[in-house]
Amino acid sequence: MLLSLLITYLWSAGSATAISFNIGSVANEESIERRSLSFAVKQWNDARTQETTIRFKVVNSGSKAHDIEERVCDILQRKPVAIIVPSTSKYAANYVRRACEQFRIPCVDIDGSNDVSDFGVNAGIPREAAGRALAAFVTKLQWANFVLFYQRSSDLAELGPLLELTSSWPHPGIVLRQLPKNNDLRAFLKHIRNSVHATRMVIHTKDISDTYRFLQHARIMRMTDAKYSYAVTNMDLSLLEEYVLNSTDFTCNITGLRLINNYSFQRKALMYAMLDAVNVIGEGLAKLLRSNFIPRPAAILCDDQISWSHGNALLNEMSQVIDQ
Repeated sequence: MLLSLLITYLWSAGSATAISFNIGSVANEESIERRSLSFAVKQWNDARTQETTIRFKVVNSGSKAHDIEERVCDILQRKPVAIIVPSTSKYAANYVRRACEQFRIPCVDIDGSNDVSDFGVNAGIPREAAGRALAAFVTKLQWANFVLFYQRSSDLAELGPLLELTSSWPHPGIVLRQLPKNNDLRAFLKHIRNSVHATRMVIHTKDISDTYRFLQHARIMRMTDAKYSYAVTNMDLSLLEEYVLNSTDFTCNITGLRLINNYSFQRKALMYAMLDAVNVIGEGLAKLLRSNFIPRPAAILCDDQISWSHGNALLNEMSQVIDQ
């Protein structure tokens, strides 16, 4: 009887002890992506104190690891239960996905793309969300014609709902122009102003710094007065608010998209994706713990053919969280 009580007490005390798990990231420590992940982890650790014993720590590669191969192998040795797929490099993203499949470590995409690993989930914003929102915007304002600027041809797939407006009636005239790779856009914008005669424009960029560069050169080319209207797909447009408001040259209309909730109107798109990513990992682990299954993280060596034995169980639970 005494032994039984002792075992029960130890089990109860142990269950109240925080269990720490590692989330891997190949992003540079000073990058927005890395800072967003650290914020999301802190939010989980602070907000879930009374709800769950699960705590997270972000692990990344050491300072000596330079290329993506070295960074991934370094992270795998640090016992991650999941790895965040980088959104800034397609090559790095694909390499991380392949590593997740090979070593059975669940990975989480945050960019909403369809290029999801066979051994991962996607916690990002759906790729066509901006296209649907802009299609509704253009229809509401009855834009008869506009120019759509994009960076890569593959980006147009994300704007399918917007491009489909050309098949409806009355349909807008859409002029497509790919942004030049050089940093100076003045000659390009001069052609748009003088030859295309466009005053309504949609700017589709993945990096908010590219949107900033576009608006900066539009200001130089005197394309920011009241007759111009811009719609920006990048959901971090609010980062440029101070730049626009502090200049008397911007009398044009600039419309952007923003994800909001009832608790904070200041969080950025990447932040939302990271919060969702950490939540998916955490809820997946919580489901396993509730079933009395405790995942045991393992240090993985890239040179070995050994994979994480508990990866499948965690991925199954994470997938169910996504589907809910």
